[in-house]
Amino acid sequence: MSYVFWLSLGLILAVSEFVVPGFVIIFFGAGALVTGVLKLLWSGLPDSLALLVFTLSSLGALLLFRKTWAGGKVIRDGNTKDEGDVDESCVGRKVSVVEAIAPGRAGKVELNGANWTAESDESLETGASAVVTERHGLTLIVKAR
Repeated sequence: MSYVFWLSLGLILAVSEFVVPGFVIIFFGAGALVTGVLKLLWSGLPDSLALLVFTLSSLGALLLFRKTWAGGKVIRDGNTKDEGDVDESCVGRKVSVVEAIAPGRAGKVELNGANWTAESDESLETGASAVVTERHGLTLIVKAR
């Protein structure tokens, strides 16, 4: 595998980070770029050693820099959050119940044209209006409006 392969792979992986959430692929792109530069400087680098360099540099970058480059925040589901923090971007928003919700049994609500899993301390029938009080990951906590 030539240095052109490694540099191309690195650029493709780095650009694909913008399409696929999670802030992980960029580190494998960086590993490919490191391998490509090393292969450019040392054209006799065996492919087996190049694969080892790619693996170690990718995983090393991932383990060392992921949390730091995310601004000291924990990354889950493609969203950055402070540890223990609840995402409040949906709080206070009006939603429509599309699948009945009962205490202890999740249902579905519609928010911005997308269905979300929702929980509530009260029973909410399909078609009812509700308000988001909290968000935990991909689950909204709602109450009757």
